[in-house]
Amino acid sequence: MRMRTTVYAPCDGVVSALAMAVGDTVENKDLLLHARPVAV
Repeated sequence: MRMRTTVYAPCDGVVSALAMAVGDTVENKDLLLHARPVAV
């Protein structure tokens, strides 16, 4: 089953690493990715 969800962030950023792989089951509050702020 495919699910979609919106991920909100307090500022613009760039994904630096994914913490999950395709097909992984995730639970509420699981870490999905690492992001770094965009330099202005």
